[in-house]
Amino acid sequence: MPTADPILHVAVPSPLYRTFDYLAPAGGGEPPAPGSRVLVPFGRQRVVGVVLGGAARSDIDGGRLKRVIEVLDPRPLLDPELLALV
Repeated sequence: MPTADPILHVAVPSPLYRTFDYLAPAGGGEPPAPGSRVLVPFGRQRVVGVVLGGAARSDIDGGRLKRVIEVLDPRPLLDPELLALV
C-alpha cells in the first residue's frame, strides 16, 4: 500500500529471518539512511534495529504500519560494503 511517509525496511533482533516495514520518524526531514540504527516498537517492547533500505510502498496496510520512534545515529553506523553482506 502506498503511503505519504517513506517506508523503511528495518532488521531487528528476531528469530524471523526477514525485515519489518516501519514509517519514517514524524517531523519530516530526511529519513534515516541505510546502515543507521533506529529505535522501533516490536510487539510489546522497543528494540534497536538497523535500516537496510526504503520503499515507496509496503505489503502491510498503511494504517497498521508503526512509526520509527527515534533515529539513534546521525550518520550511518554501517557502510554499504557491510550492508551488502546482509
